[in-house]
Amino acid sequence: MDQTEAPIASKSEMDMVEKLEKEHPARSSPIVEDNDDETSGEDDEDEDDEEEEAIVIDKSHPSLIQSSSRTNR
Repeated sequence: MDQTEAPIASKSEMDMVEKLEKEHPARSSPIVEDNDDETSGEDDEDEDDEEEEAIVIDKSHPSLIQSSSRTNR
């Protein structure tokens, strides 16, 4: 169903997708399973939230350092 809703891909992109699906058929299913796990497992959500918060902190930290170094100069 998602393929009909997605924008039309070029033939080379479709060939690449088909090749990857044949070589690694499990790669497309874990994405769906991860989404299901997040909604069904409360423990998984808590762990994922902690990881996401850590990533956000890491991303914002360098910008804080840059802004403070600019004001010091």
